[in-house]
Amino acid sequence: MSVNIKTVVKGAIASILFAVAVLFILSLLENLTGIGQNVINIGSYAAVILGMLLGAVIIARAADCKRLIHVLLAALIYVCALLALAMVLNGGICFTAHTAAVTAGIFGAAMLGCIIGNK
Repeated sequence: MSVNIKTVVKGAIASILFAVAVLFILSLLENLTGIGQNVINIGSYAAVILGMLLGAVIIARAADCKRLIHVLLAALIYVCALLALAMVLNGGICFTAHTAAVTAGIFGAAMLGCIIGNK
């Protein structure tokens, strides 16, 4: 009846890998086809949210109990990874309204994924 850290980490890694793959495809499309920046911005938001949704469904199906706790822990790992990446790229802590919106979207997608993945 405890939290399975292995399941949480696997779900967080699956979320991050899905988002990275979609962002890579979006960057290729931008360079090869000249898609506008507005489409890329919306696509990047969607990639992050869908990545967390996918990871949350995976975690909720794998967890025996306390599904919401498992999913929210994975969302916390996901947000921390994004903030760490932003700190490395920006050279310091950068918490803006954009970051708050992405964080809220990640936790919202995590809760929705927990509902969808509930057996």
